[in-house]
Amino acid sequence: MDVKNVALGDQIVLKRTSARHMDSRGVTGNPVNSEGMSFSDMLISRLDRVNDGQTKVNELYEAMMTDPDSVTSDQLTIAMAEAEMALGLTKAVVDKAVSAYKEIINLR
Repeated sequence: MDVKNVALGDQIVLKRTSARHMDSRGVTGNPVNSEGMSFSDMLISRLDRVNDGQTKVNELYEAMMTDPDSVTSDQLTIAMAEAEMALGLTKAVVDKAVSAYKEIINLR
């Protein structure tokens, strides 16, 4: 990196490395939710993804029981770990939301 192009006396030129970072005017680029979804729509779609993970595990488990050669134990173990992690994160978010709601109610 050429230092002459970055530092000019007492001024430093900052370059934006991500479109979501602020520029020199304080304006951000692309928002995180670039799909234009409302919060409730985004929440429902993420919950659907968690449900899809649980469904995938059930399907793999049934396939392993009925036709053991069609599914490896690795596939089932990985799917179970992914579904468990997604469910755990969802539970943590719900618990925090409920806790925040209770705190807001108690502020009165």
